[in-house]
Amino acid sequence: MSSQPRQSENLGDSESIIEAALQELERERVVKRIWDRSAALWKADEAHRKVINNALGWLTVVRMMSERTGELESFAAEVRDAGFTHLVLLGMGGSSLCPEVLRRTFGRRDGFPELLVLDTTDPDTISSFERRIELARTLFIVSSKSGTTIEPRSFFKYFLHRVGELKGASAGENFVAITDPGTLMERMATEAKFRRIFLNPSDIGGRYSALSYFGMVPAVLMGLDVRELLRRALSAVEAGSASAPATANEGARLGCVIGALARVGRDKLTLVTDESIASLGLWIEQLIAESTGKEGKGIVPVAGETLGSTEVYAPDRVFVAIHTGEIEKELGRKLSALESGGHPVVYRRLADQYDLGAEFFVWEMAAAVAGYLLSINPFDQPNVQESKDNTNRLLEEFKKTGALPRQAALVTEGEWKIYGTAARAEKASPATLSGAVTEFISRAVSGDYIAILAYI
Repeated sequence: MSSQPRQSENLGDSESIIEAALQELERERVVKRIWDRSAALWKADEAHRKVINNALGWLTVVRMMSERTGELESFAAEVRDAGFTHLVLLGMGGSSLCPEVLRRTFGRRDGFPELLVLDTTDPDTISSFERRIELARTLFIVSSKSGTTIEPRSFFKYFLHRVGELKGASAGENFVAITDPGTLMERMATEAKFRRIFLNPSDIGGRYSALSYFGMVPAVLMGLDVRELLRRALSAVEAGSASAPATANEGARLGCVIGALARVGRDKLTLVTDESIASLGLWIEQLIAESTGKEGKGIVPVAGETLGSTEVYAPDRVFVAIHTGEIEKELGRKLSALESGGHPVVYRRLADQYDLGAEFFVWEMAAAVAGYLLSINPFDQPNVQESKDNTNRLLEEFKKTGALPRQAALVTEGEWKIYGTAARAEKASPATLSGAVTEFISRAVSGDYIAILAYI
């Protein structure tokens, strides 16, 4: 069975755009410079280059992890022998998405603990997790690159207290940490006498960490064949090496498609995955959105969408269909119709679910190449850090005053309220709920999108 996913495309009128981008990659030796870790490929200024130089460990981590499969398998045997029935991964974003994809894709494996992923601070969800597990027989995996992210630290403190009520000073044996060397999490895990601390290479960003300890520790503990996952990943690494031509490099070619087409306005990326790997879109979504969304540019990934007819899509879309086996007939008909309607469609065929190992690396390379084509740094996350800073600022204010700052509503109608920025408040706003929503939507122009973020 082939261990390398195969890619085909129907690019229509966009073919010449992609060929020009591939020629640019060859001319500028882009793939070689990526492997040479040349930060100047993306940005010339010192601040960006410092970030990039500390973010390219994903290029070599597959080989590193391949050498440590014995260590991982031995630890998995220890966990099984200890009688754990559940694994609960405590993490957010990049540290939790790969394990969530593996959990949903492979399900529970016979003879191994069941993996659950807690990535929300919603009290009802946490309570439901507690009802599903037996605390004393659950291994908690505290997964945090920085070791300072508020949510994983809160999860850790809460569950350490709960297990401590049952096991006292030996509660730490129910915990594992995955973090960078020298972090606060490493220190706390040492003090709490965790069963194991896995120190990940510090030059790997969270969203690029699927094939590191962050992805492989949960994988092996839930009973997956990490040797095979990493073997598939290594085949993608070798196929995408510096010596391979860009035209034969799946990651580089995929990056050319999404990056070059984004430059000409096709900046909405619809991910179409079959049922056997349906959750993969969640991981790709974060990787692409967080890597490319900055400096007023970006590729907007759309995962889990039910495909519509050709006429409902503006000429700002690219479709990537990822599937194992044959594409379902009705889905194939819709994709063919989109091709006929002039939309670029990329097909990625996986041999089976273990080809996810290769797929993770292919998309990481694609994100790096797309970042080059968009002239942005695909390895920083200014808005993520901004959000963390704002959250910390609000929490500090709450500590001082006992209350969060209140914002005036733009419109109030019964129990419904609409809020907006200070700039919006200074302008005349419609007095009714429907008027405010209509006015907001009317500001969208061709190429825009409206995002609905639901916080419950």
